[in-house]
Amino acid sequence: RVILTTSDAARGIDLGAEGGYGVLSLSEDELGLVTADVIQIGDDGNEGGIEVTAAVSLTDAGHDTAHLVTGSGDMSDGSASALQVDSLAITSGGTVTLDGFNQVGTLALEHTGAEGSVTFTDFDDLEVGSVDDVDGISVYEMTLRAGGALSDDGETIIGDTLTLIAGPGIDVSIDVVSVTAGNI
Repeated sequence: RVILTTSDAARGIDLGAEGGYGVLSLSEDELGLVTADVIQIGDDGNEGGIEVTAAVSLTDAGHDTAHLVTGSGDMSDGSASALQVDSLAITSGGTVTLDGFNQVGTLALEHTGAEGSVTFTDFDDLEVGSVDDVDGISVYEMTLRAGGALSDDGETIIGDTLTLIAGPGIDVSIDVVSVTAGNI
C-alpha cells in the first residue's frame, strides 16, 4: 500500500495534473512510477479535497485497486475528466461529484458526513462490492449512474435517498427510494 497525500490538510489534490499552484498534482505518468497493490490518494485529514482535472487511467498506470480518501474535503471532476480502474473505494465526508465517464469495475463507497450528496457516473457495467475494507455503499444521498448493467456482489447499499440509473438494467438486492432503468 502506498498513500499519496498532502503535508497540509487544507491543500487540495489534483488527479490528472491540470491544476495550478498550491495543490498536490498527480499525473497518470507520475502514478505509473508508484508500485503498490493498493494506491491510496488522500487521507481522512484532507480538507482540500480531490479534483480529477483530466482523464486518468490508474489501470494503465499499473494499479488495479485505488482508494480516494478525504475528510471534509469535496471530490469532483471536470467535464473531460474520468477515472479508469478495476476496483475503486471512496471514503469521504464532503460532497462527491464524480460524474464524468468513469470506467470502474467494482465500486465501494463510504460517506462519513452526517449529510451530503454523492453523484457517481460509470460509462459501462458497474458492480457494487467490497474494495480495500470498504463494503458496499453507505451514504446519506446518492445518485449512481451506469451506462451498462448495475449489479452487486452481495454487499449492502444503504442510504436515505438513493437514485439508481442503468442503461440495460439493475440487478441489486436492496430497498430503494427511486429506481430508473431500461429494465428492472
